[in-house]
Amino acid sequence: MIYRSIHKTSRTPNDLIALEPYSLPRGLFKISAVVAISLYIGGKMAQKGANFLEENEIFVHSEEDDDD
Repeated sequence: MIYRSIHKTSRTPNDLIALEPYSLPRGLFKISAVVAISLYIGGKMAQKGANFLEENEIFVHSEEDDDD
């Protein structure tokens, strides 16, 4: 099974000192990049959707709707 070949114990033979855990290189950068790109694409999709609704007069914001 592949899982067994990847999984290693995180202790030394005498179980006194724990070894450094496995970590992905540049993991925080990758996560940040995915989040930033996802937010950008989601914002563009929302902007295009709002423009479509306004152009087709499905939803048009009017000043009398404000309750200020």
